[in-house]
Amino acid sequence: MIPGWLVALVTFPGVIVHEMGHQFFCRRYGLPVYSVCYFRVGNPAGYVIHEPTESYRQSFWISVGPLIANTLVAIAVCFPVAISVLTLQTATPYQWVLAWLAVSIGMHAFPSGGDAKNLWTRSKEARSAGNMAAYVGFPVVVFIRAANLASMLWFDAVYAVAVVGLVPNLVVRLLAGV
Repeated sequence: MIPGWLVALVTFPGVIVHEMGHQFFCRRYGLPVYSVCYFRVGNPAGYVIHEPTESYRQSFWISVGPLIANTLVAIAVCFPVAISVLTLQTATPYQWVLAWLAVSIGMHAFPSGGDAKNLWTRSKEARSAGNMAAYVGFPVVVFIRAANLASMLWFDAVYAVAVVGLVPNLVVRLLAGV
């Protein structure tokens, strides 16, 4: 097995975007952020310490923030590669760097085990209280928990490659009429 700190070191841009995703949604919901570490060699590789959430909605979006942010940024970064490969049938060293960057960012899309566990607990509490948002968000929470468990089998890497390999290529093909 490859140590987690080594994976984080090789894919550090993903850790940075991941923490920015948490921070963005904290700010979006007006929660003060006390401390941010975008990247360090250690466990955790990054973190955002913020005021405790008051609602399920806040907990949900702050926890899911990296899934949204990392996925969208990874797709955007990979577009120049997809355009070049599909239209010119070639890739430059610059585009290989963009591909690494996109996969690195995509690999850190899923909330950490701690975030997933906390969101699971908050979802169960909110459902018990009859919060409709928890019913809507519950399938997302189940997917995140499953993805977190599957990360032992490199699901995070599979997700990243699938997202950056498929989405930009599909969009480019649709726009080009290929």
